[in-house]
Amino acid sequence: MIGCSAPWDILVIAFGAMIGWGWVVSTGTWIQYGGILGAALGFVIGGIMIFFVGLTYAELTSAMPQCGGEHVFSHRAMGPIGSFICTGAIVLGYASVVCFEACALPTIIEFNALADQGKYRKIYAYIANHEVPEDFEPIDLVALLRELNAVLGIPATLHDAGVTAESFDAMKSGNIAVNPRATTKADVLALYQKAL
Repeated sequence: MIGCSAPWDILVIAFGAMIGWGWVVSTGTWIQYGGILGAALGFVIGGIMIFFVGLTYAELTSAMPQCGGEHVFSHRAMGPIGSFICTGAIVLGYASVVCFEACALPTIIEFNALADQGKYRKIYAYIANHEVPEDFEPIDLVALLRELNAVLGIPATLHDAGVTAESFDAMKSGNIAVNPRATTKADVLALYQKAL
């Protein structure tokens, strides 16, 4: 039997990509609202779903043993134009996440500096590539990251990247429950305002 990707196969891969990292940031919320057993049940159900995503990738990869992953699969199913759009969307998605996180990272580290357990010292040493000063404070890492962002041409604030306060609603996120430092909705709003 000759393997090929039908539009349904591509839809299943896209669905797998959408649910991919949601569990990482939502685990604390699941445990908070669903309890330990509810979260465990959620992981079992999620594991079964991911099993089928993995099975789809295994079948597609064995049917089309070429480098390129989703590009090869979508090219076979939808042709060159559909594959170009699919691959472009994946690259744009990955690039936009990296840009947003690089821009927001110094602000988040500054906010969580009070909860630092010595990890910031290790990160500073790795990024600076030299010994950490004796009088190191977590805010030194923030300054180093802002300097690195400036060298790389990454905007210093979300506003510099074209984001406005109307672009997001902090209250829709349940992820404040899993932050290392105790966080209120007012704290999140203040972070967004500071990042702008």
